[in-house]
Amino acid sequence: MSTYAIRINLNEGADIAMMAEALDLYIKQCRSDIEQGREQEVWSKLKAAEYIKSGLYSNLEQTSGNNFSV
Repeated sequence: MSTYAIRINLNEGADIAMMAEALDLYIKQCRSDIEQGREQEVWSKLKAAEYIKSGLYSNLEQTSGNNFSV
């Protein structure tokens, strides 16, 4: 299995919040599918979505702003 690193630039606030909301909805749908007996089909997708969400706010790097306080 190969592993790839993909960098996605998200603006603070709306972009990150939208991504978190979308992941929450996807996770909810996956859990619903599992409850309906489709575990084999969605288990790996659920785990991937949970993993992505867990790292959504890690390794933040500021790419613009000001340094007026320096």
